[in-house]
Amino acid sequence: MIDVLVVAEIPLYREGMVRALGDGGRVNVLGTATSSQEALSRVRDLEPEVVLVDVAMDDSLDTVRVIGEARPKAKVVALAVPDTEADVIACAEAGACGYVPRDGTLDDLETVVENVARGEIQCSPRIAASLLRRVGDLAAELRGPSPNSTLTAREMEVAELLDQGLSNKEIAQRLSIAVPTVKNHVHRILDKLNVHRRTEAAARLK
Repeated sequence: MIDVLVVAEIPLYREGMVRALGDGGRVNVLGTATSSQEALSRVRDLEPEVVLVDVAMDDSLDTVRVIGEARPKAKVVALAVPDTEADVIACAEAGACGYVPRDGTLDDLETVVENVARGEIQCSPRIAASLLRRVGDLAAELRGPSPNSTLTAREMEVAELLDQGLSNKEIAQRLSIAVPTVKNHVHRILDKLNVHRRTEAAARLK
């Protein structure tokens, strides 16, 4: 059996999940938590193999990060994730090893828990392709700009959308990436172009 900690604010949702998982016989629920701070304490005390985090919580992504830092061996599964590229990538960037979409079933949850406990991940081909693109973007950023350009290919895409006057949220939706990722790109663009405002960055590229 797999030792699990459940992190969710809503009592009905949290207690119902604990009861359902217990009845399944494939998972051993060690305990629950209702906040990031409580989750951190319980992770340290109980040392679960897998931690389930409800993304409906306001600080859910921060909770995922905190758990990963406190207990790197624990596998975090994000629950009730909107099945969009941006949302799934945001969870992955926060440190989640797996996710269950909003329309997922209890069987889906148990399967994902078993998969992540084995070090595997389960997602649709579309999401897998998005994750691979994101890994490619990160690799390009680590390599730095090419000899012929100050900005990476992804940064050029973001800069072009800045020039169109799009907000960070609109850029995230257009490129199917998370809003925090867009903010990081914008910050690097401003640094590389030695400007302080988005409009100045767009002007420099014309």
